Amino acid sequence: MVLFVWNIVYGQKDTPNDKGKTLMSKVDSIWSRFKIGESMETAEQKESPAQLQITLPEKDKSSWLINSGLSYRLGDNATSSISKIATEYHKNTLTDKKQDNFSIGYGLTQLISKNASKGFFINGDAKYVYDGVENKNSIVSNMLLTYYKNRNGGPGFNFNSRNISNGTALFLSAYAGLQLQGAFKASDKANEGFILRPQFKTAIHFDINKKDDPITPSPLLRFSADY
Repeated sequence: MVLFVWNIVYGQKDTPNDKGKTLMSKVDSIWSRFKIGESMETAEQKESPAQLQITLPEKDKSSWLINSGLSYRLGDNATSSISKIATEYHKNTLTDKKQDNFSIGYGLTQLISKNASKGFFINGDAKYVYDGVENKNSIVSNMLLTYYKNRNGGPGFNFNSRNISNGTALFLSAYAGLQLQGAFKASDKANEGFILRPQFKTAIHFDINKKDDPITPSPLLRFSADY
């Protein structure tokens, strides 16, 4: 009996190939948590692709346009709660109003309802921001509230979720809340202090979809407007 049990346990040991697959699976899981873009999705804005443009003339100063960001999702890819760490860098010397700023912070999106198909979302973040043009350091925090509804193919209109029909999709969202900004260690002391301001954000997207998935197709062409 002892020998029989020992043979079963011994036969279940991981082979080098199994360990290699497990390691690669963990690497893929970690890598899938990263996102690169112009700006990461925050309480203030949707994410967009990265931009890089450099002009190096022979007899004039170089010009730069850099809009890049990196985020790392914490925890599992859940639908009711998503948290992440994000950093961004923006530099623009192509316009009269130059831009040179860096930010890093934490963001959280939380569904405050037990019903996964509808309810209210809290979308908030807190980040450190450095403005290289004004030589100013700031702490910025946003806290916004929005309503969410996904009819999952049933009658009605989705809100903060795509409405897919006949090769197209319509997305509508609206957020309301507050922003707290505290500036410190600025070259101009008049820029230091705290500001509390109300916020209201709306967005509408209209997609012409690919034919890659009948349930959740990817957008082929998107028209969008934000306010």
